Formats: sequence, structure tokens, C-alpha cells
Amino acid sequence: MKKSFQRVVTGEIKEVTWRSKRSLFQNGLKNYFATKGVKKITDLQPDTFDEYRFWRMTEGWKFYGGPNAGQRKPPTDGTVNSEIGLINEWYNNYLIPKGYVTRKPRIKTKVLELDDLSANPPIPFKDWEKVWRWMEQWSKKDAKGVNRPSVHYWRMCFRHYLLVAYNSGVRPTELCGRYDKRQEVIDRGLTWNDVDIVPQTRWSERLKKDVEDEPIAILDIRKTKTKVPREVPCRTAKFLERWKQFVLQWREENGLPAPDGSDLVL
Repeated sequence: MKKSFQRVVTGEIKEVTWRSKRSLFQNGLKNYFATKGVKKITDLQPDTFDEYRFWRMTEGWKFYGGPNAGQRKPPTDGTVNSEIGLINEWYNNYLIPKGYVTRKPRIKTKVLELDDLSANPPIPFKDWEKVWRWMEQWSKKDAKGVNRPSVHYWRMCFRHYLLVAYNSGVRPTELCGRYDKRQEVIDRGLTWNDVDIVPQTRWSERLKKDVEDEPIAILDIRKTKTKVPREVPCRTAKFLERWKQFVLQWREENGLPAPDGSDLVL
């Protein structure tokens, strides 16, 4: 882990990627190896990781702590896929070069399915480019019409809603919720607890090492139009991270508490 952190210092990987790796080795693998009787590297066998996905989904998540330990839940398929990628990286970068093992184990990853958007085709890219470029200027703090903090906030909110909606294909009510007049509450809606940012790394044959890719976001859509919960993997991580940073700063500047995990994202 010390060697891996050096890559954070040099800018090769982000700190969030290193933290995910540290959590896997200090928590996930430590407890998994205990169930398999693995005490030393030499105990690793070709079938050691055959049951990793099943264990992680049924038992492994119970060992994870952190600030929201009371809200622990089984990980998403995307999270487990990411962890499997880190295990493969461990073999590629350390175990195999050091001669401890001769080959990587075959750990199955689950293919993440995207929604069928044929019924609601997306805006053509050329038109979409005009939209997001205009929204970028429209949502700036010094843009025309931004005469108070609340205006800036809602313009930024709408801008990021469009970015997330377009790149995820999630329905408006699944992202923002729907106001229930009878109960006077917002039903559905994506909360921060429903968002999982998953770091991505890949093996570069040219560089002979793992390099960092753009992270993906896994959106846990629990209340849907079809009443069937689903996970939506999408390239919206950078938008959601930027939006959260803006929300934190805006609320601090305006004397409001930071949002918690149960707050709506948008």
C-alpha cells in the first residue's frame, strides 16, 4: 500500500482509488482469507477466489465499517467488479512478477446491463453539445440574471440534472422524485446513499502497468415506474462529484448544514 500511495503523490492515480484499494486489502480480503484459511501468500491456490463474489454479496459486506456502518448493505455488482479488478491488479503488479504465483485466478465479473432506451432515444450528440455548452455558460456565478445565491444554486442544479439524466437514461421522477400531495412528501428520488462512485483501472500493455480510467457511477434506483429496482452503471461520476462539491461549498457559504446520505441528490 505504501508503494501504491506513491502513485497518488506522483498523480498517476487519484486518492479515492488508493482508498478503495486500502479498504479492500485491510478489510475485504483480510476477512475473506480468514474464511478460506489463507494466512500466507503461499497459501493462495488457483481456486481461492472462486467463491469471492458470493461471499462478498452475502457475508463480506457485514464486515465493512466507516461513518455509515449502521446503513451497511450488500455492494452493487459494479463495486464487486471493481474489487475483482483490484485483485487482478495485485496479481499483475506484485504476485506474478515476484514469483509467488504463475497466473491470475479466474474470477467471474457480472455484465452490467444498461436500460433499453429505444423507446426514448437520446438527443443527437451534435444537438446535445450545443445544449451542455450553453448550460455551462448559463450556470456560471457571473452569468446574466444570477442576482442572488439561490439563482446560482438552482441553475447549477438544473445543469447537473441534465448531465446526469442524459448520460444515465434514468427517468426524471427516478432522479428528482415526485411530490405526493396527499402525504405531502417527495416520493422516489435519488439520494446520496444511492450513489456509488467506482474507481476504474485497466492494464496498459504499452506501459506494462495499471492506469486509471474515468470512474463510473452506479445509481441504485430503488423505486421505479415498473416497481422493479435496478442498478444503473453510467459515466456520470465526474458530474456527481462536481455537483456534490458545489453543494457542500454553497451550503457552507450560506450558513446551511452539509447534506447527509438520505438527502436527495437533485
